[in-house]
Amino acid sequence: MSHAAPLPYHPSTVWVIVADGSQAQGYLRVPASDIIRGATHQPEETLTWALQPLDDFHLEAERIKAYDTGTDARGTVCESSGNLRHLSEPHVDLRRKLKADLAAHVAERLNRARAQDQFDGLVIVAPSTWLGDLRPHLNPSVRDAVVIELTKDYADLPLHELTERLRDIFPTRHIEV
Repeated sequence: MSHAAPLPYHPSTVWVIVADGSQAQGYLRVPASDIIRGATHQPEETLTWALQPLDDFHLEAERIKAYDTGTDARGTVCESSGNLRHLSEPHVDLRRKLKADLAAHVAERLNRARAQDQFDGLVIVAPSTWLGDLRPHLNPSVRDAVVIELTKDYADLPLHELTERLRDIFPTRHIEV
């Protein structure tokens, strides 16, 4: 169970971004009555809110295999004069770069959505290193909309478990703004 403090204020349209280095999924916090009934999981306490996946906000980092990263063998470099060859270390950690690229892509999507007033409040749930990659790319208006950053890796959780873990962040009663 999360021990995060509740939202300091109650924006009307809240997006929740759940990410790790390989994927990011956006959700819209909606009144529970907006979600189709018949879910197989019922929490002990009835929540008045639910998370609805944003169809156009599921991003994945480019996938790589170990042999593509150069971890199994170093690259061969030929000297410009003569036939000498030697091994060289890669200049970039490809896995790290792909995580940073995903963060930049997510920030670009958030910046565009905020400019179009698609959300008032933003909750970001991600590991701290990925948050560090994301922050420099966020526009000031998006940074101002961030109400909570939760440094957890919940990206692989099923929706009902994610909802359960975030229950302390959102109030259990519906508050109009």
